Amino acid sequence: MLEEVFTFRHKDDAMDFANELKRAGVKSRIESGCICYTDYQLMIPISIIRTLNQFDDPVDENMNERLKEILNTLKEDIERYFGEAKVGDLVEDPADRKQLISAALQYIAQNQESDSNSDELEKSEEELLKEKECKEAATYMNTVRILNESGMLKDEPGGWRVLKEIDHEKICLPVPMESLDSIESDIFDTIPKKLSAEAYAIPEWRVSTPPSFYISEVSEDIEDILDEYDMDENLLDDIISSIRTKELIIGSIFRFIKEKGVVSEDEIISGLTRQPVAINNREGVGIIAQTYYNPIVIEGIIQDLKKMNYIKGKPEKLRLA
Repeated sequence: MLEEVFTFRHKDDAMDFANELKRAGVKSRIESGCICYTDYQLMIPISIIRTLNQFDDPVDENMNERLKEILNTLKEDIERYFGEAKVGDLVEDPADRKQLISAALQYIAQNQESDSNSDELEKSEEELLKEKECKEAATYMNTVRILNESGMLKDEPGGWRVLKEIDHEKICLPVPMESLDSIESDIFDTIPKKLSAEAYAIPEWRVSTPPSFYISEVSEDIEDILDEYDMDENLLDDIISSIRTKELIIGSIFRFIKEKGVVSEDEIISGLTRQPVAINNREGVGIIAQTYYNPIVIEGIIQDLKKMNYIKGKPEKLRLA
């Protein structure tokens, strides 16, 4: 019950954190995995998107400006890759398709990394050239994706067949479903319903710690330590909340046994369930928390404390070791 799992986006961060735990006397294990999710978007012709701004509750106050910028960039990209193509022509990929996809994904990953790091490192000429190639691949794949989803291109071995005249106003752009929730209009009934599903599988590395983590110095400074790594903010908040809550339970168990001397497991569970607990957070704000600890959790923590020789005795007679 006292095991914790710390999830990192980068393998080097996971290994560095595991080494820091090792120096503090906490053995851990690293496992690779992935997080998978799918984003659903409604494909809407640009001509229809323009009309959405006429409603009282537009999708976005700056939608027209953003749309104009997207469309201008898209026009330039279409002209570069398909400027001379006619209906029926096969436009060959500028490079091997697998290489293009790999480079495009690498560019996306680089962008996500640069967004999370405020400090820009100086890049070598070779790195800048590679980044340029990846960006070009991402631009090409995004262009053919939009035209393909708009029904203007057909995927064929080695390239793309032009099915229809490329009309910029008929190009469909993916709009997140949640962006359309506030718009009440029958305009969507006049267009074919077509969803765009973008599926992602992103690698991650998980560092698992044993119950001994809670008696190490690392647990006290875990917030400051984890701030140094590129962790997902939501995951970071969840893991810190989990650790601090379990620390409260451990402290409450020790105090309860110390006050009573010898107690049963049932008494501890009964004594810790739905009890107000005072918490001082890092900003010094006092919080009175109402606890809702599941008995299974308390029982599991008691068992872990017994394994670490902090508590001894049978379930009917528990005492501090």
